Amino acid sequence: MGKIRIKTLGDEEKEKKQKKRDEARREGKKIAKQQDVPSDKVEKKDEPVALAEKKEVVEVKSPSLEVEKPVKTASIKKASRSRSRRYQKVRSFVDKTKTYSLTDAISLVKKTNITHFDATMEVHVNTLVKDIKGHVTLPHGIGKEIKVKIADDKLLSQIESGKIDFDVLVSHPSFMAKLAKVAKILGPRGLMPNPKNGTISEKPEEAVKKFSLALHFKTEADFPLIHTVIGKTSFPDNKLAENLNVLINAIGPEKIKTLYLKATMSPSVKVELAPNRSGLGIVKENNL
Repeated sequence: MGKIRIKTLGDEEKEKKQKKRDEARREGKKIAKQQDVPSDKVEKKDEPVALAEKKEVVEVKSPSLEVEKPVKTASIKKASRSRSRRYQKVRSFVDKTKTYSLTDAISLVKKTNITHFDATMEVHVNTLVKDIKGHVTLPHGIGKEIKVKIADDKLLSQIESGKIDFDVLVSHPSFMAKLAKVAKILGPRGLMPNPKNGTISEKPEEAVKKFSLALHFKTEADFPLIHTVIGKTSFPDNKLAENLNVLINAIGPEKIKTLYLKATMSPSVKVELAPNRSGLGIVKENNL
């Protein structure tokens, strides 16, 4: 049998009061839990109504969320190519819609030269066809030495290692078999010896003397363009004109569409070509 509880007088009143206290305590804990207030800091009252009136309201603030603002960075602009004031000034001397006679073109190129050194006289040719190449000996040279070398075993090993420090390569016919293994290196550069241009010779020493004054020219790999030189701006006008006419005859006057002259770092000048280019490509001036 369980324990027998004997009620005495006045127990009912005590039980009612105890129930009210228990209810008030539970209600206090419930309210404190809702507002995150520790239950031990809530005033204990007999009446839940009194507790609700006197309870301390704790205001809970959520931590402020700082939104990271994007940092403004300076926009990177592609630097536009700008010319010097000196270049812009001399460029105004050239009429881009006009073609100049050989005399006027050479004179204008020298006038628009902005360098402080003996600039190179450049020739830029638009051709009607591609795959044009060859060698030409200019009567007055180009103002610098052309490096011509004879193929041998030592030079072959240098070519295989990627070292090419010559403008023209001359070979004896007996050495061509060895050069075949570097044909992929020399061929695209137009340096492979060829019997048609005279770089394969029984007397390579004589060929070296010949090509030391020769100029190599060729169109670009993918475009019908030839970029070469005919001398220095310090050359007399008549020598530059003679060099240019010899070059045009070597390229083929009938293959040329347009031709421009310019000095290093200076604006280009369009040159007037002869109406009938079966002979000289440029009308030869009497005073040149």
